[in-house]
Amino acid sequence: MISLMRNFELGFVLRSAGSDCSNNGPTSKYDFLYVFRESVSKEQIREWLKEKSAKNTGDRFDALEDKCVYLKKSNNYVWAEMVFKRPDNEGHYCAGGNYICSSDASFIDMVGHSYPISVHDRFETWPEYNALSI
Repeated sequence: MISLMRNFELGFVLRSAGSDCSNNGPTSKYDFLYVFRESVSKEQIREWLKEKSAKNTGDRFDALEDKCVYLKKSNNYVWAEMVFKRPDNEGHYCAGGNYICSSDASFIDMVGHSYPISVHDRFETWPEYNALSI
């Protein structure tokens, strides 16, 4: 199995108590997401998913592409972004109001702090985006 130690962690989903604003994104469907550093290639992640799926088929730890997010950082902002996205010409992703966190020290080291991070898993087609934008 591909070793992704220190490049991957589980992020447990924190959902809004109100309505789902993720537009049916992964945080509305799953209890956790696989969080990867940006240095891990999509090919490595696909191979890891394939190997993990062979071992965990049918349980809550199913390895699915839409459970995979990259950890992103810009200035002082840290967020999670979908690894396997739809093509840019279909629309775009934005924050959907849900977060991920973990008390695992490796996750905290990877993120750089101990509080939850936003997940940008809300997908809007361009017509949806234009209709919802001011």
